[in-house]
Amino acid sequence: MAANSKIAESLSPIESDAESRSFQATYDSTRDSTSLAIVAVVATALGEDPQALTPLQTAIDTDALDKLVTESDTGLGTCGSISFRYDGFKITATSEGVIEANPIEDIQSAPMHPYRIECAGCGQPRLGKKRAPDTAVVPYQDTCPECECDSFDIGVTT
Repeated sequence: MAANSKIAESLSPIESDAESRSFQATYDSTRDSTSLAIVAVVATALGEDPQALTPLQTAIDTDALDKLVTESDTGLGTCGSISFRYDGFKITATSEGVIEANPIEDIQSAPMHPYRIECAGCGQPRLGKKRAPDTAVVPYQDTCPECECDSFDIGVTT
C-alpha cells in the first residue's frame, strides 16, 4: 500500500495484514517526525486525507512523542517504544523507526467525525464531532463565539 509521502517522505510502503487488519511501516526519524509518520500511516490505512483525521495532538503530546521516539545524535530515542490510541487504532511507534497501527473495535476508540450542529442561543451553525450516529455530539468549542452560550442543538446535522 503506497504511503502518503507528502507529509513523511521517508515512509516505506505500508504493509497490511488482511486477517488482523493491521498496518506497519518504517520511516527515517532523522528525516521525518514520528508524529507526521503516524498521521501518514493512519491516513493511508483509512484511505483518508491526513487533514481529515482528528488532530494527533488530541491523542498524545506530539512534541513529547517526537522527543521520546526520534533518533538523536547519541543514538536511538529515549524510549524503546510507545503505544497509544488514535482514530480507531492502537498505535505503536518504536525508536527503530517502526510504526504499527492495529484497529480497535470498541466504539470509545472509534475515530471522531465532523458534525454540524446549531447554537441553541443564537442559531449560528457550529461544528462538533461524534463517533457514530447513536453517540453524543461533542462541540469543538466550549462556548459559541457569537453569543458565548454553552448549549447546542443537534437537530441540524450534515
